[in-house]
Amino acid sequence: MAFLKSEHVINSAEFQELPIPVQEHLQRETVPHYEFTSHTPPLWVNEHEELKPTDTYLSILAFGQNPQSTGSVRLKSADLRDGLLIDPQFLSHAFDRRSAIEAVRHTLDLIESPSLSKSTIRLIGAPRSRSDEDILDYVRSTLYSSWHMCGTVKMGKPGEETTCVDKNFRVVGIDALLVVDMSIAPIMTNNHTQSVAYLIGETAAEKLIQEYGMDNEMISMKSS
Repeated sequence: MAFLKSEHVINSAEFQELPIPVQEHLQRETVPHYEFTSHTPPLWVNEHEELKPTDTYLSILAFGQNPQSTGSVRLKSADLRDGLLIDPQFLSHAFDRRSAIEAVRHTLDLIESPSLSKSTIRLIGAPRSRSDEDILDYVRSTLYSSWHMCGTVKMGKPGEETTCVDKNFRVVGIDALLVVDMSIAPIMTNNHTQSVAYLIGETAAEKLIQEYGMDNEMISMKSS
């Protein structure tokens, strides 16, 4: 598992078109552009190829980081039993397309390195060529979510149009309703989101304990 940066991404026209604050953020030393995970099951292979149980293989997944595309979650109807209309709009932003292309190209560089290529018989589940067009076609046909959704009930500053929850986890404009999960995260974090979910839960618990004096009640219970 590795979190990586790419000079090809930084030097791209798509990067230069981003707002300056976003560019500055993406150039920070600890902010990755994508993640590699290897030794995973073959989640997708070309439909004309089949892996046998006796085959030896190496699978590498590339995960995008800091996506600039934004999706939507809408009501299908007034009936609460109807599912939501969810559209993640993957790759709708030009920067995300560039980052995906460079991530796959970097993956090919790794696979074609001398230490790996000497043991490689063939590639299964790879773009037709290293061109931008073929890589993007491959990405579009194989892209899927890693289920790190967030930001549908964004925590933000008072008065901002996109703010749904205040710093105390309370939904703006509704009494006695709090949201405490990854939906309040205003950005996609550069990690596996489980740790952030833990932090959100612990922070909310601390605030509620303090607000309702539950720490004093716990002290009284222990002393009695």
